[in-house]
Formats: sequence, C-alpha cells, structure tokens
Amino acid sequence: MNTFKQGLKTLGRALNDETRINILYYLIQNGDTNVQTLVEHTNKSQTSISHHLRILTDSGLAKLQKQGRSHYYSISDKHVETILQILKDHFSE
Repeated sequence: MNTFKQGLKTLGRALNDETRINILYYLIQNGDTNVQTLVEHTNKSQTSISHHLRILTDSGLAKLQKQGRSHYYSISDKHVETILQILKDHFSE
C-alpha cells in the first residue's frame, strides 16, 4: 500500500473515537497540555488517556514533549487543525 493510502488508513483509525477527537480539540484550543489535565477534562482514567494519546502520537496528529519528569502533548502542526475544520465543515453542511 502506498504511503498516502496508509496515512489515510492510520488517520481514519485515530479519528474513529470520540475521546480522541475531544482530546484533539482540547489541544487545539489550549496548546501544550499534560495527561492529568486531559484526565480531568475528559473524566477518563489516566490509563485510558495515555492509550488515546499513544494512538494520536503514533498517527502523527499529536506530539509529545518531555520537560524533566513532565510530559506535555500538543497537536503536531497546523495541518491537524485544518483537517479537523474541513471535516467539521463537511459534516455541518
């Protein structure tokens, strides 16, 4: 399978969960965020949030930045925000 098709497949899997979409929108609105803040925002367990963040980072939608013992997550780049806005516009029509 070519890289583009594989990327779409990976993107589809990553966006196939309401919690992950919620996390992405939170990261877009708030920037660098730690796991505990996302746990509080989503009312999910730390294990669950870590699992979702792993999928988002593996798919290239989010990135991890380590600062000492703290881990902060953010969207990987502006393309993620653009993709989500296009999808939101598409499904809002």
